[in-house]
Amino acid sequence: MGKANELFDRGYNCAQSMFYTYGKDFFEKGSPVMKVASGFGGGISSMGETCGAVSGSLMALGLHFGPEEPADHEQKEKLKEINRQFLAIFEEKHGSLKCRDLLGADMSNPEGAKFIQENGVIDKVCPAMIRSASEIMDAIIQKHEAR
Repeated sequence: MGKANELFDRGYNCAQSMFYTYGKDFFEKGSPVMKVASGFGGGISSMGETCGAVSGSLMALGLHFGPEEPADHEQKEKLKEINRQFLAIFEEKHGSLKCRDLLGADMSNPEGAKFIQENGVIDKVCPAMIRSASEIMDAIIQKHEAR
């Protein structure tokens, strides 16, 4: 089990788990990193939109490869390409980037939330999404930082 899954098991959401694991080297001790990503779990505030493992990964990729200056168009384009690589691989592996599709139910409505709760869907699906996102992140970071 990786660090991101350990954080998820401790109660952090998918976005927090990914953002912290892959972004922690950029933060000072005691920074509010978990607060920054807290609104992205459950497909952005439990709305079933973009998977939190995806959102957290994109935030971390921005830390690794994002431009420091607004005029750095070359770095902006590089980050877009890296983000698109991540998104394409994740979507190809799982068929969607949306939390509601990955969970098989929409937690933003009462029926979907009840189904998810009663069937332990989060415990079954989210750790696998975090593991998958972690594998993709490891490969992308290794590929692009080796240059």
